[in-house]
Parts: sequence; C-alpha cells; structure tokens
Amino acid sequence: MLKKIILYSLCGLFFIGTHILYAREVTTLCRFVDPESGHPVLGAVMENDEILPLQAVYSSLNNGENSKLLESLESFFMDGGTEGKALAKLLATHAEKNQYPLLKSEKVQLLTPLESKKLIAGSIFEGHATRARESWARELMPVQWAIAKMIGGGPFSPPAEHYKEVTYYQGNHLDWFSHRTDVQLPEGWESIDFEVEIGMLVVKAGSTHKVGGYFLFNDLTHRKTQGVEIDKVKHGFSVSKHLNAAGWKLVFPEYVDFSKISVTAEVIHPDKTVENLCTGKTQDALFSPEEVLISIARRDGGLCHGEVISTGTLSGCCGLEIRGASEADLLQPGDTIRFESELLGSLENSIAGQRK
Repeated sequence: MLKKIILYSLCGLFFIGTHILYAREVTTLCRFVDPESGHPVLGAVMENDEILPLQAVYSSLNNGENSKLLESLESFFMDGGTEGKALAKLLATHAEKNQYPLLKSEKVQLLTPLESKKLIAGSIFEGHATRARESWARELMPVQWAIAKMIGGGPFSPPAEHYKEVTYYQGNHLDWFSHRTDVQLPEGWESIDFEVEIGMLVVKAGSTHKVGGYFLFNDLTHRKTQGVEIDKVKHGFSVSKHLNAAGWKLVFPEYVDFSKISVTAEVIHPDKTVENLCTGKTQDALFSPEEVLISIARRDGGLCHGEVISTGTLSGCCGLEIRGASEADLLQPGDTIRFESELLGSLENSIAGQRK
C-alpha cells in the first residue's frame, strides 16, 4: 500500500509540475534484447511499432537505479498490474514530452512476451472442433465418413462435454519461437501445420486471477504424428504438439474486445508468391476468457501467476481444416507463415527444415 501511495504521489507531482493535462496511454508491452546490455528488457509499444525502453527511461530519472516493477512481466503484473501500468504511463508521458529516442522494432531482436511457467492449451471454438473431427474421420474412417455424409452430414460435432467445460491439455511452455525467428523441425518432420490461436497471460490480482494481456499464438502441429496419436497410441496430444510460436505484442485486456478479435494468416513461399490461408474470428467462442479461467482453475488445481492459456484454433484457421488431414502439413522448408491482427499485431516465422 505504501508503494502505491508513493507512486501515485509521484505521478501527481509530475503532472502538476510539468503542466501536462493528459497522461500518455500505454496499451501494449513487449520484450526485446537491449542492444547495449544484451539482456531481455521490457518496452512499451508506441505508434508505428516503435518501442520505448521502460527501464532505461526510469533509470535516467532515478540516478541510474532500476525499478523492480520493470524487471519482467511477472513483476510488472504483481497485484494485477495496477502499479506497473501507472508507472509505464508516467514514463511514456515523460518520454513523449522530452522527445526520448524510441527504438525501431525492426532493428531489435524481439522476444516472446514472457517465459511462461506453464502452458494450458485449450479448445474453445466450435467451428474448429467440428471441422477438425470431420477431417480426422475422413482420414481415419473413410467408409464411415462417406456413409455419414450421405445420410445428412455426419455426427461430427463435439460431444456434449465439450460445451460444458473447457477442453484442454498441458502444452509445452518451453522454447517458444519468437517473432521473426526460424522454426527448426524435429528429425523426421519434413513439413508442419499451423494453428491461429490467441494466448492469454494469467496474472494474480489479490486473491483471484485474471487475464493480464492477449497475444498471437501459433500452435505448430505435425499432423502425421497427430494421426498416430489419435488412431494408434490414444494417449492424447504430446509429440505432435510441442512446437509453439508467440507474437511479440502483449495487449492489455481493457483495450481488447475479445469477441471481436480477427486474425489473418498467409504463407509466403520461397518464390515470393503469397497464399492467403484464412481469416479467423473469435466470435464463435464457446466460453468467455473469464469462464475459461474459472473452468480450468476448478479442474487444474488452480492457476498460477505467469502461466499462459491458449484459446485453441480459431475456426477455419489451420491446414487440417483447409486441406484435410492428409495434406494438413502444408508448411514446407523455405515457407514463411505470417499472422496479422489489427488488435494484436503480427507473428511471422520461417520454416528452416530439420534440426541438425
């Protein structure tokens, strides 16, 4: 409480002393490698995707000292992020008034929004659940699929349990690929599929948890391996789904209407031709973000500060739905997969082939 009083007092004195009648809004954070120190640092994303290095501005105002709030996203969002957001707004206002130099996002090494403690991979979009089931039925049970189509479309909708609670599994929270990095495929994987998803950062606010921010997420999936897991091994997804990529922008939830997020996906081939793959929307989500957190917390032993929950694939936004299971691994070495969202920015990765 004392820290809050001091922070808000400093904000008030700053605005009065400089005659600033407004505070510079900060809606989006990122992490990047500081060109001077080589360490990961937090930045505020400003207009034209320019980056304000928050810790550097703070240090310049405080005789070289650093703020613990700005050491990581976890510390920024302590107690829900109220203090962190107030400090970021204060620093951005000062930087704008004094024309503090900004960094070009294309000139720095961008990182994933955070190093997640835990990843819960959900599935909350009805269209994807239905069409994915149909694609796998066509691949693994062609006769039954054909009969089902002849008699009226087939029982491809997910079971009743899918509508009662969020379907999810434990994903890989380590070694995410960041924006503009190459995806190295495991041995034996000659191609791979994409999935357009939304990542949700979970933060603790008092005695409860809430969404601290949203970012683009790509659940890269090897469908050939997934087919074996579904048809033969039958112990859930694991090997086929351990590669992920995360967008560089983390947008605060108060600036995002989750029901109106739209994301386009395209692949840029080695010959520079561009293939538009899909446009996904969040409007057919079966659960709101708040309901997702409640459902998972109830069955997963609670939530933890700094974990990530992915929403699952936006309807129509993966090779499995676009081309069917047999041709779903549509990303080949040399291809570049690019997501673009007006609200959440971009996520771009090139497929570099198998790891040596």
